[in-house]
Amino acid sequence: MNRQSKAAPGLAHREAAQRYDSAINCPQKLRSAQPINELLSRLEGVKQVGPCRWMAKSPTRLERTASLSIRECDDGRVLLHDFGGDAVDDVLAAVGMEVKDLFPPKDPPMEGLRPRRGIPEHRARDLIRLAAREAGIVSIVIHDILSGNGTSVDDCQRALRAAETLAEIAREVSSHA
Repeated sequence: MNRQSKAAPGLAHREAAQRYDSAINCPQKLRSAQPINELLSRLEGVKQVGPCRWMAKSPTRLERTASLSIRECDDGRVLLHDFGGDAVDDVLAAVGMEVKDLFPPKDPPMEGLRPRRGIPEHRARDLIRLAAREAGIVSIVIHDILSGNGTSVDDCQRALRAAETLAEIAREVSSHA
């Protein structure tokens, strides 16, 4: 069996790993009904051009090349700029959205999960989410290794970075307990 056909069964896992990897560069990833997911699903010609950055065809006019720049901020807000000159309100109206839809919903308080001292509630929430993402990365790589899906050196290095991040989270939480 050649290397290419051996790696193919792990494609879904690699795609999931890429989502996890982009979560590191976009801390608000891995959520279902968030502004970026909703907006991107309504646009055509979407292409990721960097971490948390996309280009798409503007829904306000017919065009061959993408002119709508989309960026997701660390806090989940979505920023838009249409290089064709159309207003953000017009672009959003064309896909059935409003400016308020570019902001993530407020999270309810995490009662009982706040560390006793030192770490504010919002920071604790971020640490928990980051730990969950990093654990997911490690899980995907381990699954690929155990199932013989041709895990790459990059995948293994990413799993090591995830483990280091988990250790950093544990140290931070321990230092405030």
